Amino acid sequence: MTRHWMQLASGIALALALATSTAVASPTGLNNIPTADTPGDHQIVFQAYYTTDADRAHDLWLAFKGGLHFELASDAVLRFEYGLDGRVADEGAGPTVAQFKLAGDIGEGLPSLAFGAANIAFTDSDREDAGQVFPYGVISQGLGVLRLHAGYGFASDNKAAFFGLDRSFDLGRTRLTPRFDITQIDDRDQWLGSAGFIWELTKNIAVEAWVSQPFDAGETTLTLKLDIGFSF
Repeated sequence: MTRHWMQLASGIALALALATSTAVASPTGLNNIPTADTPGDHQIVFQAYYTTDADRAHDLWLAFKGGLHFELASDAVLRFEYGLDGRVADEGAGPTVAQFKLAGDIGEGLPSLAFGAANIAFTDSDREDAGQVFPYGVISQGLGVLRLHAGYGFASDNKAAFFGLDRSFDLGRTRLTPRFDITQIDDRDQWLGSAGFIWELTKNIAVEAWVSQPFDAGETTLTLKLDIGFSF
């Protein structure tokens, strides 16, 4: 086994050991929605994120995700993302859940399209705890100063349209990307909006933060997230 594959196997083993919870596995995206983005080719990202609300209820989650890219033609690239998430503290732990995404780039200046599924539990008892699988499709398009995203989730009891936008700014040697999104929740009875950012501090480390608020009823939540990535 080569050193790179040993690193990958070690990373997956560590993620499996850490991720033990009920969660909607978090595909690459904005705040609360997936996009057609994925990790870089042969990149692994370990994540820790913390969510709290006004009632001081809080959760700690651990996750990992990885990416593989396949060049099909000079302007066409197929990208694959895989990952695991787990809640590990405070509000109760549960089963590990997985996510995957298949995304395609068909040419410079053209939209990227992705299909994926999140919240995939591995046994009947885990599925009862974790809830429904969340299959989705999403399109992402850069429009000069902004990137726009639109998609739809196909969970049987919680179908949901979602939309978002982001813009990146270089701040010295770092990169800051404000992000905004909205998604339907409660089986399309209301919308959840969020505003936040990802700040890429180095090539390997980024921090994220966002605030989420249902439009009609529900608690405001704050999410803080740390991303640590490496290539193999």
